[in-house]
Amino acid sequence: MTIHLKTAWRNILYSRRQTIAVSLLALFAMALMSIASFLGRNLREGLTAAVEPFDMLVGRGGSYQMVLNTVFLQDYPAGNIPYRLVGELNGDPRIRRAIPLAFGDNHRGYRIVGTDVSIFSHFAANADRGPWLRFVRGAPFSPGSREAVVGSGTAADLGLKIGDSLVSSHGFVPGGEEHEQTPYVVSGILASCRGPYDRAIFVDIRSIWEAHGLHGDHDGETEKISGRDDGDGHPEENEAAPNDEGGREVTAIMVKPAGFAGAYQLYAEFNSRRDADLVFPAQVVVRLLSILGQADWLLQAIGYAAGAIAA
Repeated sequence: MTIHLKTAWRNILYSRRQTIAVSLLALFAMALMSIASFLGRNLREGLTAAVEPFDMLVGRGGSYQMVLNTVFLQDYPAGNIPYRLVGELNGDPRIRRAIPLAFGDNHRGYRIVGTDVSIFSHFAANADRGPWLRFVRGAPFSPGSREAVVGSGTAADLGLKIGDSLVSSHGFVPGGEEHEQTPYVVSGILASCRGPYDRAIFVDIRSIWEAHGLHGDHDGETEKISGRDDGDGHPEENEAAPNDEGGREVTAIMVKPAGFAGAYQLYAEFNSRRDADLVFPAQVVVRLLSILGQADWLLQAIGYAAGAIAA
């Protein structure tokens, strides 16, 4: 055995360049396979965690664009839908909860999300983790107020704390027209939700309408959404924005169905509607993962090929 080892060592010393090249090739193969596996696993976990709170979405445009804009806060909305659909869905017995989402403004590049306070008691698919959006400091914005709740990433990046003021700008990137006369005051800071909404700012949807010239109330009255159990033992009672009058619109609606049968009935009904589209974000993410899985397989195949050449 000693003779064989000495012979192998002499061969390595005699062919240094070839030995180094083969060693580097072997290391490259192992690194490529490890990186492909690591990136693929983390990407799958990240996409799954991001889509968990979104059982169904009602909005405009194709499924990919709607999910990219609403779930991942990327790209631009395809259009708006009438706010009256929120009341319609909340009044449907097949729906546990419908939460409005209105996009269109930002603060220093961080997207402002107009919604109502029901979003803070919304549970993702895995209800064991508690509410999707949890507070580490402060409290939700008050209905009708100019208060803001900031995600953990937004608070960390901008150094925001309770009581700080922030000004919204029109559009999705910095540099738009600022609404200087109507600043927001930070009322709460959220814990990380392990998704894109860590970098969001939540405000009352009526403040979005008011900033764009629409009144949040009609004759001083607001519509009351009936309190109902969200399915996890947490009944909700909250004020929503007013009836859909004066052109009030939302970008999308988060919909939590009461059951699978009702969800697919709604899906079939929305296929024949012209005022909005309905998608299952999880299905869109599954298709994305299928596409990404092919790229993952290609990287691993290259790694195996490099390993075979090294061998």
